[in-house]
Amino acid sequence: MNKLNRYSQKHSEELYYDERDKNYSNEIDITARFMYLNKSCYNGLYRVNSSGKFNVPFNKSKTVNIYDQKNIENINHLLNLHDIEILNKDFIEVLNLAKENDFIFCDPPYDTDTNQFTSYSKESFGKLDQLNLANKLKELHAKNIKWILTNHDTDYVKELYKEFNIKVIKVNRSINSNGLKRKNSSNEVIITNYKVGAL
Repeated sequence: MNKLNRYSQKHSEELYYDERDKNYSNEIDITARFMYLNKSCYNGLYRVNSSGKFNVPFNKSKTVNIYDQKNIENINHLLNLHDIEILNKDFIEVLNLAKENDFIFCDPPYDTDTNQFTSYSKESFGKLDQLNLANKLKELHAKNIKWILTNHDTDYVKELYKEFNIKVIKVNRSINSNGLKRKNSSNEVIITNYKVGAL
């Protein structure tokens, strides 16, 4: 918390860009930097360039509220109470850990047939990744493991999951570089390998 408090006290555009260009090796420093940049960047967007460098501009705020201490304490208590582990691994590695009676929610980088922004890192999640995810979920379905997946409403996604339950929903979007387009909407799909209400 001390590092986060120092960020709050010294917050400025100069500090933002200085931290944006830094690289830390210590996990605490990396986490604090991420939280500060997330709360001080444009629209809380996470995006990196082709070199893997975070490149979202400053949001011009004069002050920043980086964290809610009570909320962090509550999350910490919940994670420890239930022995919850957070993994940072390839999705195939994580899905390989699934076993009977597990329930999986997948929210991958969305497929797109347009120039919509869907790439959050230098390694894009392309059509082959969408196919690999679909094939892995089909493997889990064969093992009676229930899952739900969200994605854009594209022909490719609907073809990949055509044997499952697909529900199309309209979703409002509030992040856009053009302020007039921040309230636009798009269609997404919620796909399940079980009938809703049949869990």
